[in-house]
Amino acid sequence: MPEENEIQNWDGEGLPPVGTLCESRRPNTNLVWRPATILCLGEKRAFFRDGEGNELSRSFEEVEFRPARTPEQIAAEERRSAIDTLADELAGYQGCEAKDRHQNLALYLHDQDYRKQVAP
Repeated sequence: MPEENEIQNWDGEGLPPVGTLCESRRPNTNLVWRPATILCLGEKRAFFRDGEGNELSRSFEEVEFRPARTPEQIAAEERRSAIDTLADELAGYQGCEAKDRHQNLALYLHDQDYRKQVAP
């Protein structure tokens, strides 16, 4: 089993060491990344536990891993997603150019903490 600091310092190159808390998904999909803990690495398969405690086995062609994101990275991705969604709503059905024009306004509105109010 690797040392604690080795687990935390996996940079995403190669396969994650046994015991690493990382994220996994099936390659070339739009599926979200899910938490995973590496249990064992075989010659052709990875054995890992997902975020729900299920133990899974996948061939290296069926799964990809990346380092677990920090809370700061997650917050930055959520912010970017919220800004993109707002820019889409501001642009309506005018296409990509309109979305690009509305990106700065969406950024400003998001950072000023403006949010859509939904009536009960």
